[in-house]
Amino acid sequence: MTTALGSPAYIEKLLGPHNRHLNAIIESRHGHAAGTAGDSFFAAFESAEHALDCAREIQVSLAKHPITAADQSGVNWTIALRIGIHTAEKEISNTLE
Repeated sequence: MTTALGSPAYIEKLLGPHNRHLNAIIESRHGHAAGTAGDSFFAAFESAEHALDCAREIQVSLAKHPITAADQSGVNWTIALRIGIHTAEKEISNTLE
């Protein structure tokens, strides 16, 4: 991914801190980071309540302590997030019958 910051700077200054921050909050809310795609995170939780608590904590935390970096021309970039929550009940089935 090439950005105005440049790929290595983007990873070092924004994506790395972003990933560490989200992982810590996800784990603290009984979640498991199930995967990433670029700068997207996929996480699974024991309950919808834990997922909502995590989403709220991430938003509040980043509002208080934004992750920012300046590019080579001095323009500041700040991480902004969108969070989607999908809920479903677990179902175990035996399809070999």
